[in-house]
Amino acid sequence: MRSGGSALGALTVAGAWAGPVAGGQLVLLAKPFGGVLGVPGEVVGYIAFTALALACVTGGLAARLELSLRGAGLAALLAGAAFALAGVTEHIVWFGAAVLAGGAATGPVIVIARRLSWGAPAALTTWHSAMAAGVPAAAGIAALAARAPHRGLLIAGILAIASASLTTSKNAGAQNIAGRVDTALPAARTVLGYSAVGLVAGGAVLPTLHLLLFRWEAFAADQAILLLLAAIPATVVVALPGPEPGATATLLLLAAGGPVLVATAPGRASAAIGLAVTLAATARAARGLDLMSSGAIGSSAFPGNTIRSPALPTATVMITVLAGLAGLGAVTVLDVWFGTGTALTLLAVPTALAAAAYRRLPRATAAPAPTGNPTLEGGTP
Repeated sequence: MRSGGSALGALTVAGAWAGPVAGGQLVLLAKPFGGVLGVPGEVVGYIAFTALALACVTGGLAARLELSLRGAGLAALLAGAAFALAGVTEHIVWFGAAVLAGGAATGPVIVIARRLSWGAPAALTTWHSAMAAGVPAAAGIAALAARAPHRGLLIAGILAIASASLTTSKNAGAQNIAGRVDTALPAARTVLGYSAVGLVAGGAVLPTLHLLLFRWEAFAADQAILLLLAAIPATVVVALPGPEPGATATLLLLAAGGPVLVATAPGRASAAIGLAVTLAATARAARGLDLMSSGAIGSSAFPGNTIRSPALPTATVMITVLAGLAGLGAVTVLDVWFGTGTALTLLAVPTALAAAAYRRLPRATAAPAPTGNPTLEGGTP
């Protein structure tokens, strides 16, 4: 049991290295990568988002096939090797192929680690902490590797391989999916909560970095350092107990205020504070949604936890990612018409409305008592 838990923790960490850390290098250092590869930085961005799309597809497929822990560990090894290869080539074709392969292999790692952690609060906290810590780790590595961007990918790939190697040993064994537990939220609240989290987080991060560049001339390394500082609070808050079920709407409202703080910031530091507010609030809200959805908390607030849904851990992370892309796309379009500051301010509107609607939607109600013969159902006659 202990070896299985250690293997799951290693898989989770490998997913963080191959997911947010490696992906963060591509996003934060797109222009430096473009300079090395001889292509516009936008091309690197397109490759990165295509890799994300592949990760979503393969992650969903792995969940449907119920890939084992060891199988996910092999995928993590492949992802690490692919990103390491991308970190040593300067040919755009090989680089693109390696990044796409790495993205496709990373999807199953993150999704299976999440599914195996579902319903086990300690394991789920590890998953939350690893994914959240991946953001400042990515920013820190990007700041150090701004002049040699390939090194960041190489480091992320090697560390993913090192972590994944602990999941493929014979002692790791096979671990049953813990995600087959009762869900604590009705469908409308679930979709709305995760969508709001993804929308505001996805719509805030990259536009904030864009604003830092054009308003205060913060280039790649400076942007990475500011993101590092802004992401640290989120890493801390996801490791804390809770939150209470009733705090989600408040956290979403707090997250909505972050982009407004960024848009009205008089300087770099205050802009970073606004981003930190959004990241910390959304991370905390996402943790609360996961704990409620998995039935780990809220048993008194949600007494009717009777809907069995093994697809919930996969579906919720997909909803969050898609909402994040929608948020980024919306802010990008609004930026063309109104400017980045106004676009970030407008982002707060749907987030605040979602928070208000989430608060007003009905919670789950107690399920009716079973009417069958208790003897036939395994109960006490």
